[in-house]
Amino acid sequence: MKNLIPFLILSLTLLSCGSKSDLKLDLTVGETYYQEMDVNMNMVQTAMGQKMDIVINIKGKLSFLVLSKEAGNFELKVRYNELSMFMDMPQGSMTYDSKKKEQDDIFSQVMAAITQESFQMTLNTKGEVIKVTGMNEIWDKAIAQFDFIPESAKEQIKAQLKDSYGENSLKDNMEMATAIFPNKPVAIGDTWKKVIQTNGKRATTLHMEYELVGMDDEYYEIEGKGDMKSAMDHEPVAENGIKTTVSLDGATVTHLKINRKTGWIMDSDATQEFRGTSTVSMPDNEMTIPFEAKTTYKIKG
Repeated sequence: MKNLIPFLILSLTLLSCGSKSDLKLDLTVGETYYQEMDVNMNMVQTAMGQKMDIVINIKGKLSFLVLSKEAGNFELKVRYNELSMFMDMPQGSMTYDSKKKEQDDIFSQVMAAITQESFQMTLNTKGEVIKVTGMNEIWDKAIAQFDFIPESAKEQIKAQLKDSYGENSLKDNMEMATAIFPNKPVAIGDTWKKVIQTNGKRATTLHMEYELVGMDDEYYEIEGKGDMKSAMDHEPVAENGIKTTVSLDGATVTHLKINRKTGWIMDSDATQEFRGTSTVSMPDNEMTIPFEAKTTYKIKG
């Protein structure tokens, strides 16, 4: 009996480590799930011989109400409950927050208007964002209420906000955190690969390898690492007659805890480090700006 107990403990441990788990999203219709995101980017770029340090922090609190589940897809009603943005550049520092009440702070007022609206998201069981709809229309509606702002300024405000919080940006940020599930059951120590395509000004292809590194009664623990490169078919971004082409490459590491029952993120930390160039093409001039940056993404559910 004395020798049997350690043998049983060892057998149970090996059985637990070797058992396969089906990792996926399994959300409940009618339930609301929450996320707090905190994105920090530190960038250094050189233009006309001058080195510029840029710091950007974007924070948001979101709620996701599950409206339905059909054919393996979840239809979600999404709302930003809080929004804030901080930018520190050579020209100065700026802070915008949906909780600020100053009437002359247009950006913050627009953010506050956004928190009163909702939009739709379709998410499948593997965490892939099928589509985001209604977000861009919300920005248009929020900015249109300010009659005293010239149309040219409205378009500039919308472009800046959509770049950080628009449909493409939200899809990219969401998918980098949630599109992490394997296509088959896995055990501790198993690895799997995923390819994520992002859009926007810095369209990239992200190749990730994930590993199930641990679990308990409450959560699965996953680690990932990979590389990111500019998308091969990425078209230049054109604004006001100026075309911008971004080329970059870098690396990503991430660590997640996801709820065993629902697959929803409990805690996520990711870091991206990359370098590259931005080529700005104007009718009579072209300028190439080298840059390097480090971005951290934190999500709590």
